[in-house]
Amino acid sequence: MRGIRRQNPWIYLEDIVTEYQPEFVCIVEPLIRPPFRLGYFSSRLGFDSMFLHNDSPSKVGNIWVCWRKGKVVTLYALSQQHITVKTGNLFLSFVHANSAYGIRRALWAELSLLGLAVEPWAVVGDFNIVSEISERKGGGTPCLAAISTLLFTQML
Repeated sequence: MRGIRRQNPWIYLEDIVTEYQPEFVCIVEPLIRPPFRLGYFSSRLGFDSMFLHNDSPSKVGNIWVCWRKGKVVTLYALSQQHITVKTGNLFLSFVHANSAYGIRRALWAELSLLGLAVEPWAVVGDFNIVSEISERKGGGTPCLAAISTLLFTQML
């Protein structure tokens, strides 16, 4: 897959949408407030001009979600680490987990509660966790407690 830093990110996104024809597009960690023109741009690609984000007046959000025109999407839950929607009888959670282990645990608590209330359900995104130290590139040493928890969960 091509690196997003090598070209204009909007052209890169257009290339991905053209090639794979996804029903949903989720952008995590855009590092900017949602641009006014995002609705226009997404509409040009066959997506609804409406989109969801978790931006707030006091904090730049880190998740944007767009969907194909004609798809009926209802916001079900929203936080700084996920946006959960309902479409038909399917629930989708788009995740960008905080890199801090303690804050990320709050996400797991939220998702655990959601899991009790919804079905069928898919959870996708950037979970900011590695399963082994060798996966980590740059930054500090990953939280060993988080790796142990992940390994234990995978064995269940």
